[in-house]
Amino acid sequence: MKTVHIYRKTHKKTGKMYIGRTQQDPYRYEGSGRAWREHLKEHGYDMDTEILFSSDKQAEVKQFCIDFAVGNEYWKEDAYFNECREDGGRDITGKNNPNYKHGRAVNWKSDPEVQRKNDKIRNAKYYQENKEKEAARMRQYYKDVRDGKRVKGAKPTSVIRPLNEDI
Repeated sequence: MKTVHIYRKTHKKTGKMYIGRTQQDPYRYEGSGRAWREHLKEHGYDMDTEILFSSDKQAEVKQFCIDFAVGNEYWKEDAYFNECREDGGRDITGKNNPNYKHGRAVNWKSDPEVQRKNDKIRNAKYYQENKEKEAARMRQYYKDVRDGKRVKGAKPTSVIRPLNEDI
């Protein structure tokens, strides 16, 4: 495994910070956090880099991240742009997931209540965007059913055939 670096970037102009991990050169790597990247675009790329830990063993990196976070919840502080705790790996499940604190999109497939809420939001948005188109489609469908061109409940391409038609 390549050497993994846990680093802290401090913006020289604003004093805001970001903690991250990389296998690249940490002095050249700018960081990948969404809010951090936006901050850099707005205020410039003048920053200091401090290497907090480096190792080529994944278990050591993870353990450092756990130990570093004990009593130091930097991701909850305004001075940091981290959305979640750096864990030294790619696992951002459960409370490490940035969406966990918002309640949506976390385990939504396994939680029926969250799934219902998401469906309700998605369906309301679709309804608002397609209200007129759907109303016209349904008016045409029921007109065709009333006129005998369609069987209610059948696929839209189904047509009623007369019974006495020779085949």
